[in-house]
Amino acid sequence: MYSLRHALLALIALAAITMPIAAQRQTQMVPSVLVKAVLLRNVPFNEEARFAVGQLPKRWPGGLDPKPPARLVGSGTLGTMTTVVYRYPRSTNGISRLESLLRRAGYTAATSMPVEPNPYRGFIANDSPAPEHTFCSDSDAMVVRQVDSTRRYRSFALTQVVGYRPVGGCNAPEFRERRPPLIFPVLRPPPGVSASRDPLSYGTRNEESNIRLDSTLSVESILIHYARELESGGWHASHVIGAGAGAGMLQVTARDTKNDEWHGVLYVITGVKDRLVVLRMMRDRE
Repeated sequence: MYSLRHALLALIALAAITMPIAAQRQTQMVPSVLVKAVLLRNVPFNEEARFAVGQLPKRWPGGLDPKPPARLVGSGTLGTMTTVVYRYPRSTNGISRLESLLRRAGYTAATSMPVEPNPYRGFIANDSPAPEHTFCSDSDAMVVRQVDSTRRYRSFALTQVVGYRPVGGCNAPEFRERRPPLIFPVLRPPPGVSASRDPLSYGTRNEESNIRLDSTLSVESILIHYARELESGGWHASHVIGAGAGAGMLQVTARDTKNDEWHGVLYVITGVKDRLVVLRMMRDRE
């Protein structure tokens, strides 16, 4: 069992997709990677998500349907955003192929977007996803990113913001990312352990990063490993709490670029053959 928070997120995502699937009289189960690409970054409460398993959306731009070895997982629409997910063999550079498709279709890379790996850092996977890249035309924007990775395949998403007309083209200030004040240190996985991560999320007063370890290491050994990683990054980790019964946590403190103090926890929850590690930080004041 994972944490109550993650259980609630799963229930919210399930509720978000159940109604539109019923409305479309669909009987297929929506692949989790498609749900993740469309919903789980920002769970909607006032929009209805619609999914099409194994199908492209209507009015999808021509030339943006890659050839084999790509396999179409499906598509989903949420508000003004339409997302299509493709699966590639691990031996294929899916990001590069999709970006080439975008360029051939007339899209231009948004040069004001960061092209270096995620500057916010946090947990590092053995095979960290490529950074998001934004491309644009005169009428819309496209974001290409990796959303999942397994031992045999990688899944990639193309997200179109329909009807977007950037002022000033790809260098428009709307494309610039908001950088959070708290910079997470690099947190490498334990030696020899396979790890996969989700994107770091943040708000005005909180930040969170998480990773899944394909391992049966003890909770205590994982906490000790990441305590050392945090300390080496200039953060302070102390007071191991309840490193038994399938879970445990560390108390963590850090200061951001404005010298404000943040407090939080790093906690580990055990599955049958894996371990979920979450670092959640909150700022003391507004």
